[in-house]
Amino acid sequence: MSEKINLENLYNTELKPKLSKLDSQRIEIINKIKKYFIISIIPVALSIYLSINFQNPIPIIAVAGIFILVSFFKINPLWKEYRAQFKEQVIKEIIKFINSSLNYSPTDKISQSEFVKCGIFRTKIDRYRGDDLVKGTIESTQMEFSEVHA
Repeated sequence: MSEKINLENLYNTELKPKLSKLDSQRIEIINKIKKYFIISIIPVALSIYLSINFQNPIPIIAVAGIFILVSFFKINPLWKEYRAQFKEQVIKEIIKFINSSLNYSPTDKISQSEFVKCGIFRTKIDRYRGDDLVKGTIESTQMEFSEVHA
């Protein structure tokens, strides 16, 4: 019961204010996405009209390419920054709550050789990436884990 009270205390004192601020950022990002979408309606509609009337797919391909680039260079960095802040402000606090001896590194991962050594993945690994490394010792047990895409 005391763990539940401590978790509620962590949430109310530390996490809730951070989550509130992060939620405001998330809403801002969504509003920017909506703005880009609304701005793109006229050029997309015009390019579809031109493509159909002139039987030429180039206008729609060009407009689609432009909006893909805009989303990649304008929206993607916003989401990356948001995720980084969420991991640093929220996930790190939760890991510390679980056990203060654990270290959290949002951009690191278990090495591929350690992953292979564990024997979980029995076929050849053709790609390997990950993040959210947690490392430390609880009582006498050393541990290391992360999110892995293999």
